[in-house]
Amino acid sequence: MQVNKEISLDYRFRLPSIIDYVNYGGKTIVIAREEGNWIVLDNQNQLAYFNALRTKTIGEALKTVDCSDDDSKWVVTQLVARHFEEPPRYQELIPVMQLYLTNGCNMNCPHCYMSAGKADEHELTTDEVFCILEAFKKNGGIDVKLTGGEIALRPDLFDITKYGSTIGLHMELLTNGTLWTKESIEKIVPYISVVQISIDGYSEEENAKVRGKGNFQKALDAVHWFTISGARVHVAMTAYYSSDLSEKATYYVEFARNLKEKYKNYDFDVFIATGLLPGRYGTLSQEESDEYTTITQRIYSQYKGCSNFVDEGFIGRHMSGVILSNCSYGYPTIASNGDVFMCPIISATNVVANIRTTPLNKIMEICNYAHNLSETRNLEPCNHCELKSICGGDCRICYFNDLKRDDIENVTAPVKRKCSQDVKNKFYELMINTNTEIFH
Repeated sequence: MQVNKEISLDYRFRLPSIIDYVNYGGKTIVIAREEGNWIVLDNQNQLAYFNALRTKTIGEALKTVDCSDDDSKWVVTQLVARHFEEPPRYQELIPVMQLYLTNGCNMNCPHCYMSAGKADEHELTTDEVFCILEAFKKNGGIDVKLTGGEIALRPDLFDITKYGSTIGLHMELLTNGTLWTKESIEKIVPYISVVQISIDGYSEEENAKVRGKGNFQKALDAVHWFTISGARVHVAMTAYYSSDLSEKATYYVEFARNLKEKYKNYDFDVFIATGLLPGRYGTLSQEESDEYTTITQRIYSQYKGCSNFVDEGFIGRHMSGVILSNCSYGYPTIASNGDVFMCPIISATNVVANIRTTPLNKIMEICNYAHNLSETRNLEPCNHCELKSICGGDCRICYFNDLKRDDIENVTAPVKRKCSQDVKNKFYELMINTNTEIFH
């Protein structure tokens, strides 16, 4: 992005007080660790000029340091284009609750991490769900994701959705889309903020490998009626892993693009999973998992028209200049039997309470404690790492074992993880490769 701005030689930058320097790939990355910002310098003259700018005006620094006009202009251009003077802005995560309405499902998908199929014998009643929604709203809740199993198997789904919307919650539906009619869709659309519909193949044959025969067109019909009825629609695709997935990648890209083109005048998008959680039939080997991620990232990149999935995601996160100091860990996830978890990936963590025996206000206290505990300032080694506001600590469940405990209230900061130089090097490469792309 070209940046045009006149700046006086008498101008003195108000640069962050804490600056880290990392030498990587023949360059120097200058990092403002608290602000989550950085610039990339190509040589020692640029570095000397930057250091002079920490205490001098632009003109004074020019007189002090022997560097070319190109070098000095490049340093100043980056400082301006990357808003290096601005204080950090921390993103306020919207309080979200994920509510599993049922474990019942009309499908038997191999990648299902819930192993859904048979409904739990003691699933939450309609009135219990109403009470949960009301208490969540009173405790500052905003977004509710209704999921399963298959939510359309609940005969009270419309009543639950309408009630949540009526009291001011944003209701999101996650469904396989096969049990809906045009009438049921038109009835519920006024009460939802978004619907996510799962389609896991580009054809009936491919989709059937995951979701069974005869369900491809049913899901497409649901996509159509939700979309033209005015809902915000996300199609979620989890490609079937097979030895020939790479050969089929083009078909997934074409399918996603065609859907996007068909509904280009609506609030519609396709999201493609780039990883698989351990599912009903086990997990992939590390080699298979890496292969799957590489292929599906390529599919998503080609669908979005970007050159590199990882780079584009990194650019998107940092373009706003807003620091994300946590993931969604610490917001309540409630299973269909009332068990409460601190993460939506409930198969990977432990129950911390049950909504039937612990009031939601108490659960929210636990959630708030857990969320604060998992802020980067309370993580080690993140809290003193130059990348803490750039990496953000990554997935809490994957990397911080203590955050999986059922007695989370007894866990104290700092919560520790193992990090490696290889992990940090990947971020250094991203920072260098995307530096100019994040110019504002």
